[in-house]
Amino acid sequence: MRSLLRFEFSGYHPLEHGPGAEGRSVARLESMNPPAQRDQRGLKSLRRAILAWYDREARPFPWRERPSPYWTLVSEFMLQQTQVGTVLPYFEAFIQRFPDLRSLARASEEAVLAAWSGLGYYRRARALKRVAETLLREHAGRLPEDPTALAGLPGFGPYTTAAVGSIALGLALPAVDGNVRRVLARWFAGQADENERSLERLAERVLDRRRPGDWNQALMELGATLCTRRGPRCLLCPARGFCRAERLGRAEDFPRARSAPALVRVSRVAVAARRRGALLVLQRGDEGAMAGLWELPALDSREVPSERLDPKDVLFRLTRLRARGFRLRGRARSVFTRYRIETVLYETQALQAGAVRRERHIAHRWVRPGALAELAAGKAEKRLFAIVAAPAGGAPVGDPPPRHKRSSRPRAPRRDRRSIIR
Repeated sequence: MRSLLRFEFSGYHPLEHGPGAEGRSVARLESMNPPAQRDQRGLKSLRRAILAWYDREARPFPWRERPSPYWTLVSEFMLQQTQVGTVLPYFEAFIQRFPDLRSLARASEEAVLAAWSGLGYYRRARALKRVAETLLREHAGRLPEDPTALAGLPGFGPYTTAAVGSIALGLALPAVDGNVRRVLARWFAGQADENERSLERLAERVLDRRRPGDWNQALMELGATLCTRRGPRCLLCPARGFCRAERLGRAEDFPRARSAPALVRVSRVAVAARRRGALLVLQRGDEGAMAGLWELPALDSREVPSERLDPKDVLFRLTRLRARGFRLRGRARSVFTRYRIETVLYETQALQAGAVRRERHIAHRWVRPGALAELAAGKAEKRLFAIVAAPAGGAPVGDPPPRHKRSSRPRAPRRDRRSIIR
């Protein structure tokens, strides 16, 4: 592994010239020095350059401007597999609703899911609430400073353990997310395998142990702003003199592209069933990615053959309610994991008398349209809620045939180190 970390590159030196300087100065390390000494000098120069750039250019996110262990915890859970631009409004609203660990721990799961609603990956919200409960119950409201104990908290995988541990507690743990993988793959282009294990070893080797939290955030920032997947801005990069991919003129070739699996098309039928002005919504059980969330009665082609996706049958199978006179209300498209889902939404007000008998959901409610937005629901379901809460539209279609020709479908509108969490 040591042979992969020889910083003997000739080129631009970010400490001697500004990022816009013309020409390239020499950043060679003396060849007479032993390899280990050259490695260490190269690493020190790299760390100084990256941290100086981060101190100067870091974007002013709330959790950086007012650092606290609690804010770090919430932000890191939200940022998992989610872009920071999406997270920012959710973070601010979440902190207003749950300003500290105790308020989060005491809140109902439904309230937490409602605040998270639309952000996706709802297991994170449930795990975050369990973390708050565990810290109050077992750790006196503190993040444990032992990495093993930290990793034992609900929802704490290797990345979250390293990110929260380094930023909130100053633990020397390398945090490797997608941005960091891309940065490391380019720095050591062709000199190291791009598998998870190899990149984690490289991250451990280059980690600045005096400022591990800032170092981890700096690499994430570098990958998000300069060392981007397409069109990396190498001329502005503080690691320009150290990056092998840039020296080769092949930054976009690393990391090597992996073929993404094709999305599977899924057809879905949802029903807005009204009774005395209220809409029927169902709550999912405790299993699955959407556990605990509310939705309209709906089935898709993974559960029922496409030819049997009829709104009358969907409603009856899930609630044992019968109805007629369905009206087409709209369509919504969404992507979830590897599925491209197209939902066709129908509405009926002609419900026959009878009680709801749930087949697979754990609860149901009759909700006024204006209150739908307050329910904990997925982003795609929120779109359906918005359609049914709007003034009625769409042509009456009666009892629709089992299948609809595609051509007949209208298009839808397009740095506090203390471990106490305060």
